[in-house]
Amino acid sequence: MRFRWSVLCRVRGHDSIGGQRLYLCVCHSREFFAWIIGWDLTLEYAMGASTVSSGWSNHFIELLNIFHIKMPLWLAYDHWTGLNTATKIIARQMARASDATLQPGTQAFLDKVDSITKAQSPELAQQAHALLNAPTVFGYEIGFNLPAFVIALVITAILVVASRKARALTLLS
Repeated sequence: MRFRWSVLCRVRGHDSIGGQRLYLCVCHSREFFAWIIGWDLTLEYAMGASTVSSGWSNHFIELLNIFHIKMPLWLAYDHWTGLNTATKIIARQMARASDATLQPGTQAFLDKVDSITKAQSPELAQQAHALLNAPTVFGYEIGFNLPAFVIALVITAILVVASRKARALTLLS
């Protein structure tokens, strides 16, 4: 055990003598553990911020829809969520076109939309990709959740300001 502490001290550039070695090693090992815990908290905040921002992004897009402001699907969702949303929109349009007597929101309408979606026709997939209208990079369609990205930046800025204020308060006491 002493060898490990001694190596840690020498790695840190200290070659202390006598009783100082253990003190320096304990201090530096605490620094190391504090560094690990600091990065752990940073990653934890990042995961929490991304989860919250993704949820808030959906509410923000619904708010835009209330005011009839449409964002491109590829810019409002990740690729798979955008494609799923486009598929549902096209399936609703196909259900209305196939039977004019169906009223949106009724169980019969929902069953018709569900059957169209489950059939996974090539026409449905083609129209959904056309509605998504995602740009391609190296032959792959991409999607980018811009509202979630902006919300994550705002949350990160709030956390940075709060941690700086907490640090300043700690230094004062």
